[in-house]
Amino acid sequence: MKEIFTKIKNQFNSNYLIVDNPDHPYTVFSPDVLIGYAGNLLGLFFLRKDELLFIDKLLTRLSHSRLVYPTNLKCILMVNDDLLEKNLSRYLERNFHKVVSFKDINKISKIFKDLKILKNLDLIPEKIKEIAYQRYEVYYSESLKLLRDEKKKHKNINKFQKEIKKMDSDIPLNSWYQERENTKKSYGNIFRVNEGTVVSPLETHKTRSFVKDLSNLMIYSTTLDYQIDSGIPYEREQFIKYLNLESFTLNNFDPYKIIRASCFSGWIVLSTNNSDYLLQNVHNYKELYYERIQKKNKYNQSDSSW
Repeated sequence: MKEIFTKIKNQFNSNYLIVDNPDHPYTVFSPDVLIGYAGNLLGLFFLRKDELLFIDKLLTRLSHSRLVYPTNLKCILMVNDDLLEKNLSRYLERNFHKVVSFKDINKISKIFKDLKILKNLDLIPEKIKEIAYQRYEVYYSESLKLLRDEKKKHKNINKFQKEIKKMDSDIPLNSWYQERENTKKSYGNIFRVNEGTVVSPLETHKTRSFVKDLSNLMIYSTTLDYQIDSGIPYEREQFIKYLNLESFTLNNFDPYKIIRASCFSGWIVLSTNNSDYLLQNVHNYKELYYERIQKKNKYNQSDSSW
């Protein structure tokens, strides 16, 4: 990847802002490279091997990027031609401004300097971004309150795990590209508590798998909350989702990053081994969502075509 970035960077002079692996404070899903100049912004997405097997992961990167970066972001997918079958290629072409072969890596500067050659996908409506940030603010505030609550402890952790696993495992599923049932195995332990709420306990001491498991849960939540069409994530009916972490200060440089990213992905985060405490909060989901979010986001049908 470093070699690819160098080839891209060498095509531009110092007036261009070029960022490798951009780190946004609200998400872990971003383009691989951002290029900015004179009010224009280009995001390059390198199709990875694991994304080729799990296209929803790539589309989550695209969706989060369209939500958190400026509205004028143009998204280019870079691929190895021989790895894409025709149906998948056509599907991705509908959602990105352009699909470019890695063989044409030296043409990126030409594309940037003539953005008219890119597909004219619609700009993401500001209302979609506004609702995403309003929901994030509510979820983040609620998460901080729950994480600081001293009433959340203490019960036997083994008993807690058993109690959680008695919940309904028939969870709501959605996939943008894969067959739904084929995606369930990617998500680990997720349980339905009632009609509109799902819970996932995540064991943070399993450090080798934690990052992957957390990433997959963010993908699960995003595919459940949005439907992607022509590169735009349109909001669907929301499920309240609680993510139970054993601990959360996992990064000394930015200990709350995983909390922010989880909340932006649609999870309310808490840390408890008390199932009664967990269920008490889960059953308050109607007040949390319908009163604090939906009422604030009422809009007329005439104001939105989505």
